[in-house]
Amino acid sequence: MTETAAAWRMHVFSGASRPVAMALFGLPRSVVDSEWYLLLLDNGDKVGVHLFTRHQDRAQVLSHEWTASRLGDLPTAVEQVARGNGTTADVEAVLWKWSDPVTSGPSLAPISARGAFGRPFDNLRGETMRAVVLVR
Repeated sequence: MTETAAAWRMHVFSGASRPVAMALFGLPRSVVDSEWYLLLLDNGDKVGVHLFTRHQDRAQVLSHEWTASRLGDLPTAVEQVARGNGTTADVEAVLWKWSDPVTSGPSLAPISARGAFGRPFDNLRGETMRAVVLVR
């Protein structure tokens, strides 16, 4: 399912791991060509949140992981991101407030959704998954 509101695009997938992966990796290149996009993955025990930002031909990935004890904070964090003005700094501030970073590092910008989302998905894979991609 895809919902569009104002300047936001949201792609939501839920179900068995393999069909969710196929749908997620099948997103158009325009998603990974965006200035920034946010990937939320949920396997029932953990939630991973990955912020991708682009500067020319480089991408920066800031990853955060919520544990089950803090999952209640995730909707509030996403709501704060959606209410913000959409700058990368605003999104980073929300993520830093609600969770601790796991990894971060610059790399070549991904050329496909599979290239962007493959490692985060594989690291959190469960029998069932929920995936949300928020694009600004």
